[in-house]
Amino acid sequence: MASPCPRTRCMVHGTSRAAQTTKRDVPHIAKRGTDRWHQTVELARMVGLVSENLDRIRAACARRGVSFLELVGSASRDDFDATRSDIDVLVDFPDDAPDLFGAYMGLREDLAEILGRPVDVITLRGIRNHLLLESLRRDAVRLYAA
Repeated sequence: MASPCPRTRCMVHGTSRAAQTTKRDVPHIAKRGTDRWHQTVELARMVGLVSENLDRIRAACARRGVSFLELVGSASRDDFDATRSDIDVLVDFPDDAPDLFGAYMGLREDLAEILGRPVDVITLRGIRNHLLLESLRRDAVRLYAA
């Protein structure tokens, strides 16, 4: 099932063609071979990695008692670099979580193992600056909600 949105970042919502991105798939790209094209192809690889492992990511979230998990940072934008970028996720846990530290560390380890790269887990309750939160949420892609 193809995504209704031509933008590559929306491919999480239903297609597994991320690694086969062509200029026709991303009409907002002016010219193949430009930096913008390269960034979009890198993002497509990231989206492919996430979409291929979405069931495992969601299972880890459920196992660790996550309220929601969103892909943020470069992994959710066009400036993702598959060779050196880590993955940033914004996560929240219920207020009554019995072992918040254990759930946090376990989720971080689970995601790193699933995705095969470092993962920075940012907790919603750890963000005190509302401008930072707005910035993170601007390009966020929701991957899980309990």
